[in-house]
Amino acid sequence: VGAIAVGAKLVGKKVIKEVGEKAVKEVAEEVVEKTVKKETAEEMAENTAKKEMADTAGNKIEIKEVIPPGSTHSVKVYTDGFAQINKGKIDIYIRGKVELDLNKTQARIKELETIKKNQSELFNKDMESELKSLNNRLHNYQRSQEMNITLNNAGITDTTYHNQIIVNNLLDAAKRVEKGSTEIISYLSGANGKVQVVSRWKILNDGTPYLVTIILKPVK
Repeated sequence: VGAIAVGAKLVGKKVIKEVGEKAVKEVAEEVVEKTVKKETAEEMAENTAKKEMADTAGNKIEIKEVIPPGSTHSVKVYTDGFAQINKGKIDIYIRGKVELDLNKTQARIKELETIKKNQSELFNKDMESELKSLNNRLHNYQRSQEMNITLNNAGITDTTYHNQIIVNNLLDAAKRVEKGSTEIISYLSGANGKVQVVSRWKILNDGTPYLVTIILKPVK
């Protein structure tokens, strides 16, 4: 009886060990599978970006300093020798990096609007100019945030690859700009969806298309 009990105990330990090893193996395989799936998704997104870059590889992009229309200060622009795009519009504006003290701005707008409504005799030209400027800055900030969300939702994240694609897309759009037709619509493809790009251009005196406005909208 004692020998049988010992044998049963040993068999039990062996079964437990085998079950434990099997469980560990299954967990390990599940982790590997999830990792592979994640890497595959990331690789697919990167490959999509590489393909789109290759499709627009004809644009040899440089960064130069120019004085934009209506300004006396120089800015850095992306250019292919034909069109110009303010670097800040790509690196900052559409990426949700426009800085603003939101609470302070909204409080001041509310204060000025109250004065304008209830004490119109005190509402002077300086206040009117300040209110207009604050509203413009708030709108600019909100649009910057919205466009960044639109890009991220489409899987067009803030990377060198993706920003390069956006620049190439706009430079290609600029080739369709002509007098009387300075608003161009194009599209960007991300891992999770598409984005409509509405670009508005000003034709400079030397014929160079200069990007004035960019609006990004999700394609549903």
